[in-house]
Amino acid sequence: MNDKERAHFESLLLDERRRIARTLARIEATAPALSSSGGDWHFGDDPSSGAMGASETYDVAMMLHQTAALEEIDDALRRIKEAPTRFGLCDKCGKPIAAGRLEIVPATRFCQLHSRG
Repeated sequence: MNDKERAHFESLLLDERRRIARTLARIEATAPALSSSGGDWHFGDDPSSGAMGASETYDVAMMLHQTAALEEIDDALRRIKEAPTRFGLCDKCGKPIAAGRLEIVPATRFCQLHSRG
């Protein structure tokens, strides 16, 4: 992968990072009495009034999912900076990850063959 291709995937990752940050900010700004004390999420008394237009349980699930995705993106951005020649190579077999797969899942560490564990 050349520098131009890496820059393209870095741009995709940064765009996705911004989108996730906006989603998390919207949930945090509109969720009543949201706190993360002790790792437990707590909302107000009405379980049907979630920030994302569904239930508060959905908001919690969305926050957890988006936070995990954000960590994967940050890890991919770190890999691009610290080991640019390794970005886009499968962690398991070392072969290049298909460009189409990276377009869809730019933070992936695995080729399609090894993505299933």
